[in-house]
Amino acid sequence: MRKGFTLVELLVVIAIIGILMGLALPAVQQVRSAARCAECKNNSRQFGLALLNFYSNYQKYPSVKNSNDMSWHVSLLRFLDNQPLSQFIKQPRTFSDSNELLVELAISKETQLPSMTCPSRTNLADTFEYDPDKDGDGIYNLGSTNYVAICGDNFDLENMNGVFRTLSERITTGKIKKPLSTVAAFGERSIGDVAWFGLPDQEDVEDDWLLFANTLDQDFEDNNSDEIFRGMSSNHSGGINVCFVDGHVKIVSYQMDPALRVDMGSIE
Repeated sequence: MRKGFTLVELLVVIAIIGILMGLALPAVQQVRSAARCAECKNNSRQFGLALLNFYSNYQKYPSVKNSNDMSWHVSLLRFLDNQPLSQFIKQPRTFSDSNELLVELAISKETQLPSMTCPSRTNLADTFEYDPDKDGDGIYNLGSTNYVAICGDNFDLENMNGVFRTLSERITTGKIKKPLSTVAAFGERSIGDVAWFGLPDQEDVEDDWLLFANTLDQDFEDNNSDEIFRGMSSNHSGGINVCFVDGHVKIVSYQMDPALRVDMGSIE
């Protein structure tokens, strides 16, 4: 009677298992990638719903930065199921320095919010290191983000033509000359780390581009380009999740007609 396997049979079985694993792993990775993209899409949809609720309450769209020089994320916070954190930021204080507020937030609150970051953002830190005195002695960790507001189709911060404007130039739907479903409100960026609060003490206005973006024609997949820091990019294989003013979200393909991609940033 024959007992056990021969060496050749064992090698054949091992080879078959190896082939099956080689076939299965890409499929598993594809499923995981699709799940991360879906989660990112859901985050973008939450921003869209928050934008609609903000408009319903104030009858104007939010500005890129508020009167305290904090970002649009802070303005939408109460509509993102973060009412306690929103109230904490807005409560009266004895000091007027926004830097002190950020330090207080970093010390007393959990500021890394899952909805502020794309799960595919593997090359960026979970938190942003904030150094208010810029001396390396006091560094605080603040929640980071890679979601950006769309301010238009150009590089000129003084002439924004998107939904998001400066505080004194906030717009209503009456100013939008195109269907709301064709005007981009939010996008994502896979590089360039920033705290979602914004940094009130920043000296370089170029840093503002870390909080918002344009839709200019550029290589979305070229992370070595300087312009990518002002545009949109992602680690998703199919394209970039973009939320439109009406609240719907779709993947904007890397192969999309550049003219159409640029046009979706403008309200005109």
